[in-house]
Amino acid sequence: MPAESAESAESAESPAAQANTVAFAKPAATVVLSRDTPDGIEILLVERHGKLRFMSGMHVFPGGSLHSGDSSEQLQTQLTQPPGAQRWPTTPDDPLTHSLAVTALRETFEEAGLWLGTACEPSQLRALRDRLLAGEDFAALLSGAGLSLRPSLLHPLSRWITPRSEPIRFDTRFYVARAPHDQTASHDTRETVSLTWRSPKQALQDARAGQLLLSPPTYLTLDELEDVSSTDALIAHCASREPPLIEPIMRVEGNVRTVLYPGDPEHPIKQRALKGPTRVVF
Repeated sequence: MPAESAESAESAESPAAQANTVAFAKPAATVVLSRDTPDGIEILLVERHGKLRFMSGMHVFPGGSLHSGDSSEQLQTQLTQPPGAQRWPTTPDDPLTHSLAVTALRETFEEAGLWLGTACEPSQLRALRDRLLAGEDFAALLSGAGLSLRPSLLHPLSRWITPRSEPIRFDTRFYVARAPHDQTASHDTRETVSLTWRSPKQALQDARAGQLLLSPPTYLTLDELEDVSSTDALIAHCASREPPLIEPIMRVEGNVRTVLYPGDPEHPIKQRALKGPTRVVF
């Protein structure tokens, strides 16, 4: 589960979480891919393999952690434009912003088979994805094919940081992107074992009925998007505000776990970041 304000959350954490054993939150990126239907938007969800250490068996948005190659100078030159226009609260030339844009684009291609870059024939894309999944260098593959990534297709939505009490932590930037209308999504059979397109409302209903296992950030993001009517409206929503930073606080008392979100009376961040409940007890 990712989260929101690292410094201000410190005082509300348990003594164990305040110790020097807090796990490093690895930089990561995920993409909310949206497509329009006569009944509204549908969002792509991929099912994570049941043997993965983190969020196994859950349905999430395509994404993953930053790879060292995502920061390579060669890959940065293969962007159609720098991602400085993105509305993250950083300087336009922040290297991590550039690198995580690459992470988001690469992971979307790896896990869902959707290419967010310059035009390419479907057969060539399939071959490039197979080679990428086999371990070939992403920058070299793009260079050899004469292709460029398009970070301008990414629209910042939110940033989640896993609670400090968790042993595996990520600092994840959530983007929105319009799904390419001329491509068909497919899971990679390794990290993802299936995928599905569902409206936010249907995905939430299925999760409540126990038919779909959603990670908490996925569930709350879909709840935020439940009333969005179109992909254009979703992109406009992203552009209308600075992406919120969300760091939940996990409290454990006996067999009861409570997750606090910004805006909760007991969370150090008093401004609400999400429209849903400010705490979850389970």
